[in-house]
This record gives sequence, structure tokens and C-alpha cells, in this order.
Amino acid sequence: MTGIIIGVSLAGFVLLTSLVAGAFALGPRRFSYKDLASATSNFLALKLGEGGFGAVYKGYLNDLDTMVAVKKFSGASKLGKKEFITEVKIISSLRHRNLVQLIGWCHEKQELLLVYEFMPNGSLDSHLFDEEYNFQYI
Repeated sequence: MTGIIIGVSLAGFVLLTSLVAGAFALGPRRFSYKDLASATSNFLALKLGEGGFGAVYKGYLNDLDTMVAVKKFSGASKLGKKEFITEVKIISSLRHRNLVQLIGWCHEKQELLLVYEFMPNGSLDSHLFDEEYNFQYI
């Protein structure tokens, strides 16, 4: 099994990612910031939501012919960088039909972004806790 090590310095914070040759064909791939900015209309109009570590935008990737959700981390905090690394490590290793898949990532120009498959029916919590959906518990 062959692999390469990529080291990226984030203001004294080092992210080391080990990539096994050929693994990206089946797992998350690297995207350029330019491609993700283009897919999301420069992160302006398609905001799906915002959390403690950043905002999520709807986008369309032409080369994959698919809608995606792009999570753009707030790059200022070390906690945000740690969350980014944790999501890449853990979520990229999970495969289940009931989990949103991590399609890819971007670390460029001090920006940290994750690319997920887009779920058009919204989040699970909105269906469980929003009275609009009138979900019936048994």
C-alpha cells in the first residue's frame, strides 16, 4: 500500500493528512476554492443555514452534475480548524444510506470548506421538531 503525506501549516497549527493512493476515487476529494465559490455564487445568495463554526451554502458542481451543500468554516478560531479536521477524519470514514456523505474538502487561501451531498428535504431536526411538519410519534 503506497501513500503520500500532505502537511499544511495553519498559523502554527499543522494539519497532516495521509492519503492512500487511489483512496480518493472512493472517498472525499479535494476541491479548489475557485470551483466552490463558483458553485455557490461566491457564497452570496444560497445560504442554507449557519452554525457555531460557519455557514452552509447550496451549490451546484458542474463536473459532477450534482447539487451539494458547502460548509464554509469561520477560519479565525482554532476550534473551527479542529472541527474541520475532525469532520474530515470521522465523516469521510463513515458510509451509511442514512448519513449525508462527505464528497470533498478544500483548504486554500486560509479557507476551510467541506462539501456534502445536498439533501433537498431539509434536515432531520426540522422534520422532528418543527410543528409545520406535524410529525406523528407512535
